[in-house]
Amino acid sequence: MKPIIRIDGVEAPEDKVFFSGLSVGSVGANEVVFEMPPGMPTGPEVPLTIEIDGVVSKDDVTMAVE
Repeated sequence: MKPIIRIDGVEAPEDKVFFSGLSVGSVGANEVVFEMPPGMPTGPEVPLTIEIDGVVSKDDVTMAVE
């Protein structure tokens, strides 16, 4: 099941999510690979949430987006 990625509350299109699963070489770490579509919010601390099967990540995670 592909995750739902929200950047500052804006949902990224499902076709921009390329991988979601266990990270190679890291025990117990999951990895999500996605492309930022044009028009998404930018800034030094943009809120990010990831939802998988109804479970939503913590809401205090941010990432820098140029």
